[in-house]
Amino acid sequence: MLNIVGPDFGRTPDAFNELYLAYYYSLVVLKDNNLHSIAFPLISSGIYGGNLDNPVRESTKCCIKAYNKFISDYPEYDIDVRLYAYSSDEYEEAKNNYCKYKRTTNNSSFIFADTFVR
Repeated sequence: MLNIVGPDFGRTPDAFNELYLAYYYSLVVLKDNNLHSIAFPLISSGIYGGNLDNPVRESTKCCIKAYNKFISDYPEYDIDVRLYAYSSDEYEEAKNNYCKYKRTTNNSSFIFADTFVR
């Protein structure tokens, strides 16, 4: 199991690159271990979201950007990513931002999944 800790925006308000890297390097570790699927929560979208105006949007954006970079860097590596929200409100917010950033490929998939908890 891979444990990912995102940045605490309450302590570091401009930690967007660190959030992106948390997602990206998780995908690289996945590849390095010859695994092909992962389920992410919206990292740093809860208490670690600090005073961000919209931590769900920022987490969604960073995850999808990391995925897009990964499939660009490793086009022959098939990977399936699922991004989960914790609540129905977070789910709706993330879903609204999902299409703005997602890029499709023939071999890999990125799915914005339903909530962890109902």
